[in-house]
Amino acid sequence: MHTVYVHGEQQQKSHFPRLYPATVWVDTGHLYRDGITVQWHQYIMDFVPRLMGCGLVLLFALAIDTSADSNYDKELQEVKLYFYSPLLQQEQDVESFQPPPEIDLRRQLKVLIHGWFADRNHVSIIPIKTAYLVQDAHNLLVVDWSKAASLLYPTARDLVLPVANRIGTSLSQFMQRVSIDPSRVHVIGHSLGAHIAANVGRHFEGKLSRVTALDPAKPHFKLDSKDAVGPDTAQFVDVIHTDAQTLGEDIVRGHADFFPNSGMAPQPG
Repeated sequence: MHTVYVHGEQQQKSHFPRLYPATVWVDTGHLYRDGITVQWHQYIMDFVPRLMGCGLVLLFALAIDTSADSNYDKELQEVKLYFYSPLLQQEQDVESFQPPPEIDLRRQLKVLIHGWFADRNHVSIIPIKTAYLVQDAHNLLVVDWSKAASLLYPTARDLVLPVANRIGTSLSQFMQRVSIDPSRVHVIGHSLGAHIAANVGRHFEGKLSRVTALDPAKPHFKLDSKDAVGPDTAQFVDVIHTDAQTLGEDIVRGHADFFPNSGMAPQPG
């Protein structure tokens, strides 16, 4: 049985597809209908040791009071966006990238944002990126904010808005340069990156077509946090909770919030 909140109203659903990792459960009908799947046990074998290590770091980090006066310009300058396509032999930094004519810019643009202690090649990002590239129906950008994400958690959490503004500025410049309308942009963020994705949406004043928050991070976020995921961030905001009441949130924040298997870890599959 799966619990879903649509516009704040609780509904019980028993006919959802079997849960796969939240980090790859986006546009489910497309990703899995075509037989594109990711082995969950491989994700667990790689992720659990990382989670245990991050948990120890997090417990230590939460006890530290970081100074708001610190300057993290260097880390923010290293926030990069990379364009991917099956038509390209390698990733392209969007700051200087001009898409060749064979790339159809009328396709929807997917933007992926990783979480804390991760990067663009993290296990939470690779399955989504691979699925979209195999499907070859969208254009794809992957954000790398790993320099800021590698800082102690309270600091990384405080940089959610500055990182989002940096992403928003770079994304806006790219969209203007290649004539992409905000209504064709879907931003997807995982964990702390989910809140960053929301603020990228706010950078565009809620005009983006969709923001998807995958297991948004809970530590140092409150119900009324102004920089948390919210329905004001895009035309449609969906939230998938898979680690509620531990490191993930159990707060209803979107137009539609999904709690597969009650939103609790570990998830089957």
